[in-house]
Amino acid sequence: MALAPKNTGAVTRWWWVRHAPVPNPEGRCYGQFDKDCDVSNEALFRHQAALLPAGAVWYSSNLLRARKTAEHLGRAGADLRELTIDPDLAEQSFGDWQGLTYAEISEKPGNGHLFWLAPPDFRPPGGESFTDLRQRTVRSIDRLTARHRGENIVATAHGGTIRAALAHAFNMHPEAAVRFEIENVSVTLPGVERPILQDLTFTLDAGGGIGIIGPTGAGKTTLGRLLVGIMAPTRGTVRLDGAELDQWHPDVLGKYIGYLPQEAQLFAGTVAANIARFAANADPSKVVEAAKLASVHEMITRLPGGYDADIGEAGLRLSAGQRQRLALARALYGDPALLVLDEPNSNLDAEGEAALDRAIRHSLDRGAAVAVIAHRPSALVALDRMLVLAEGKIAAIGPRDDILRKVLARPAQGNLVAVPGAMAGAKP
Repeated sequence: MALAPKNTGAVTRWWWVRHAPVPNPEGRCYGQFDKDCDVSNEALFRHQAALLPAGAVWYSSNLLRARKTAEHLGRAGADLRELTIDPDLAEQSFGDWQGLTYAEISEKPGNGHLFWLAPPDFRPPGGESFTDLRQRTVRSIDRLTARHRGENIVATAHGGTIRAALAHAFNMHPEAAVRFEIENVSVTLPGVERPILQDLTFTLDAGGGIGIIGPTGAGKTTLGRLLVGIMAPTRGTVRLDGAELDQWHPDVLGKYIGYLPQEAQLFAGTVAANIARFAANADPSKVVEAAKLASVHEMITRLPGGYDADIGEAGLRLSAGQRQRLALARALYGDPALLVLDEPNSNLDAEGEAALDRAIRHSLDRGAAVAVIAHRPSALVALDRMLVLAEGKIAAIGPRDDILRKVLARPAQGNLVAVPGAMAGAKP
């Protein structure tokens, strides 16, 4: 992330490094508890050290896990000459929540949210709000940027601190600036010897998009279900800002995830209720906003009854394309922090595909993490990264154009089809 200092033409570049993993099998909120971290993955440290600039000034939070991470990066080859401690880079203080499991926090009266997804001004008892954290982080950024104009600054810090820095730098909605981590994930069905997914590891950051491609049976849909918490891994972990998905209450987590499954499913009821996921006291303005993002508002207004129209059982009164676009509006409802779309353009015409592209770009621009599973490359033009699955494993991952160039140069496998010119005019 690059941040320009105020009142000068020089650019001060910030290199944010999150601390190494903290073993947390019970799913406890540790915040500013001085927890140790696992620095045993020497190969990863060497890889990360090689990415960091030479001659940078280094800062760390005062917490052990951040300091230890910086020191191990130095031992792994990073150009760490001196490490300065800045307490303003510390993790958010969760006060009385610290030491409790996420389940214990969610059970407390009045907590309809958890951990990072609390409203930004919510202050846990005896702790800090996200707004407090953001102010503290920005104070550090401004102070150190003024001190080191035109230099590179490496900061080893925490998920909350980095989230606050991203929210400040890109003017993100606080609840969107999150990170999803998939670590050594495998899925095996009961009675089936061969895993559907095997040893998957990658990250999906706020404002980042990833396209997931591969032949039929590669495990793409299973991966999508893992990302949204419908399925749990047999081995490994799926985390939202450090907390495993099964540590979140489903009702809380669901508000921040938008999901369009491969088979768009609608339910008996009104158009508005389907878009709002049948939520009680749904905001009509957000329903209309989601419909406009999916470019289905005009179609809805032409229905007898408009948004109050009853679409029938499973939405059978609508065409396949109309159902898919309504399901897209449902996925977009409430500006989710994570948007997962599985074959979102399978029943769309050219107008629908253009609307889909606009919706994906809108989600990325406001800081959501977006994953799109697709066979047709036209659904992937707004994404910056690609992941290729083959036989349940990651066959390739990297920049979109590099991966697609390699894939489209190979003979077609299964229904992963090379489409000449599909990426013509695509913008990064």
